[in-house]
Amino acid sequence: MSKIVIALALAIASPTTADEAVQRFVDILILGALQPPHHCEMEVIKPPNQLSYWTVVFINRRPNAFFAIDTGFSGSLSIPRAYIEGLVANGTIDTRLDRRGSDVTSRLADGSLVTEPTILLREIILPGCRVFSNVVAAISDGGIPLIGEGVLSRFRSASIDHVKMRLILDP
Repeated sequence: MSKIVIALALAIASPTTADEAVQRFVDILILGALQPPHHCEMEVIKPPNQLSYWTVVFINRRPNAFFAIDTGFSGSLSIPRAYIEGLVANGTIDTRLDRRGSDVTSRLADGSLVTEPTILLREIILPGCRVFSNVVAAISDGGIPLIGEGVLSRFRSASIDHVKMRLILDP
């Protein structure tokens, strides 16, 4: 019960419209998206045939899919083109609101350079942790969805508890 009272108090603490207060209440209570960021832990999975840990990322308030945690990737998100097309088709990405960004050139692990288009996503949510607005996602020709240092470096520390299978993020 006290979490509801705290969430409601935080939601109406600043002058906002009623709709904004309701949305803020939902952010705090349901998604745990407190601002500024707070200590949080997110569930991760590690499929038996994979070397990477994966976690859920919401795009534009919809739970979409698991993204591989890649601390060697300096960008925020990398999303395969086919996956982007699916997000557009199901309405998660609205091409009127989520805008195309500038192309980015990245160095791959083998040292080669690749130039990829980007999309500026209105919002991503790390469930229970934080909401990020206007996130640049590289659109890759293949591969897997990645969450990288562009997001993780916004926290003082990011670590994985291999026993509890949790991504631990501290402000």
